[in-house]
Amino acid sequence: MGRYAFFNTGLEYKFAFGIQDSLDMTKFEGSAFYGRDECHLIHKWDKIDAEKIKEKLKEYLYDEIDFSKYTNNLDGTYKLRWDIQDKCSDYKYILGCIIYHQLQYVNELEVWYEL
Repeated sequence: MGRYAFFNTGLEYKFAFGIQDSLDMTKFEGSAFYGRDECHLIHKWDKIDAEKIKEKLKEYLYDEIDFSKYTNNLDGTYKLRWDIQDKCSDYKYILGCIIYHQLQYVNELEVWYEL
């Protein structure tokens, strides 16, 4: 069992069970607010957040990702995710890359998740 995050792009993200904090979502700009109760958060980003997220990703000591290799759609985001997970186990970094990539093809990104 684990906690999931549901993006308005259709992407479902599963937090790493017993390892990853749900609040990792809040580490990449945007704004968060409670959903239907204090156990659920909604987080939103817009295009302005995208460049800030990209700069934040550079703080990690990994080779810079060529996001242009991935199509700007849900399939491209899943492909990016699988490629990164093959090389990296830093779940916060992977999440940041997923958020950034989705902002390449939507004007506003929103996610709903449990704490």
